[in-house]
Amino acid sequence: MKTGILKNIADKNAPKAKQIEQLGENTGNLVFWEAIDRLFRPEAIPYAQTEKISSCDRMIITDLIWIREGAEYGYLEKLVDKYPIPFIPVSVGLQAEKFDLGFRLSPNTLRLLKKLEERAQLGVRGQFTADVLGKYGIKNLSVIGCPSMYYWNDPVFSVRGGEEPGHVSANFKTFYGRLSVPEKHFLSYCAQRDLQFVEQTDHAFSLENVCDAKYFRFVNGWLSKRLVLPCSFEEWCRLLADVDFSFGGRFHGNVIALWNGVRSLFLTVDSRTKELTDFFSLPELPLEDFDGEKSLCWYYDKADYSLFNSRYPALYQNFRRFALKNGLAFCEDAVPVPFSHGACRVRRT
Repeated sequence: MKTGILKNIADKNAPKAKQIEQLGENTGNLVFWEAIDRLFRPEAIPYAQTEKISSCDRMIITDLIWIREGAEYGYLEKLVDKYPIPFIPVSVGLQAEKFDLGFRLSPNTLRLLKKLEERAQLGVRGQFTADVLGKYGIKNLSVIGCPSMYYWNDPVFSVRGGEEPGHVSANFKTFYGRLSVPEKHFLSYCAQRDLQFVEQTDHAFSLENVCDAKYFRFVNGWLSKRLVLPCSFEEWCRLLADVDFSFGGRFHGNVIALWNGVRSLFLTVDSRTKELTDFFSLPELPLEDFDGEKSLCWYYDKADYSLFNSRYPALYQNFRRFALKNGLAFCEDAVPVPFSHGACRVRRT
């Protein structure tokens, strides 16, 4: 039985801008794709070669992880109509500023989801998304969070950390629109400490984001020296090799840090990050509550994984039931990865 996954393969020899385009304009996509590949070894089917779907018995799709109000997925519905096999969406999620049960699905997206649930159980990101879909009559679903959090394939995985942060890596969110005061405080806090800054898009920081020339020169000067934008799994791991603590608003940026044995604090910036941190009981802090007077040690200590550790075994088993119900067989060589620096490189099988 052959499983495929609909995704493009980034050309590591292409210019960085082209690689980012191939990665869906956000290199964070690397993280959940890497986890899915490690767990299930599906065959990648590029969007330009969808005729290859005919050789598959089922398809994993990740197109629905970021559904905005009114979004349409006509191209995906055409594929579902053309190929009478299960299309298994993992981590279906709604994108909004806050949890609003009045979220509006477009007729196309609703029709697509109903077609999908007739052939497969939908993997849903969190309870907010599940509640909205339920309101629309979509019931064949399982709340699983994000596949990236099962990368270790370990039913008893837990997170531990040292006594102090040491080397710290920061991340943020897309530089788009005017930044709030807490967001500006976070960036200046990181700039003052000259922290490594891991970006996931090519949206440049601009004066229009802050409307403050002096502030812009200060933060942009730091970014020009310390910003890195990894476009491959291996490059990202190398950037985290000597890091002890990661914090910021990028969910997958913090998850890949966990893969490398780096304790992370998730700063929630929208419904998506909050939905995921709630589901996994990950240590989080609303970015609007960021306090520039607190020390790095204070934020490091706030990254308490006690509740996550206690809940993770049940969440892992829930994900495994979802996968097996959809005919997704776990790779025998996807052995548990120890929680230590360099873990994702040492035990990537």
